[in-house]
Amino acid sequence: MVASFDGDFSLEVFVEARQQLLAAPLFDPTYAYIIDLSQIARGSLRHEQIQEFAVQPTVISRESVQVIVAPDPETFQLVRLYQTYAAGDRPNIHVVKSLEEAYARVRGLKRGA
Repeated sequence: MVASFDGDFSLEVFVEARQQLLAAPLFDPTYAYIIDLSQIARGSLRHEQIQEFAVQPTVISRESVQVIVAPDPETFQLVRLYQTYAAGDRPNIHVVKSLEEAYARVRGLKRGA
């Protein structure tokens, strides 16, 4: 499943991502998910907000692969921070810089690479 977002990079983007996943008709917490932030503009997201969101209970299985696309260097850094905070509960988060890389990562992980 792929979810794409645009607008300012804010806590609302993370909240919207979670809501979109839950509302998807074929939502399955064990699927691989790609969250595409390619169209996100730099926003007002603070480190404290990332940490707060990262430690909230997840709707996705611990075994599920999540790949987050963040081509902008600042967004990439913030998403890596999220990955670090969430690692204990969500060990399968990967951050990449392109959608092509995200698809390749999901394919590779499904094959056990």
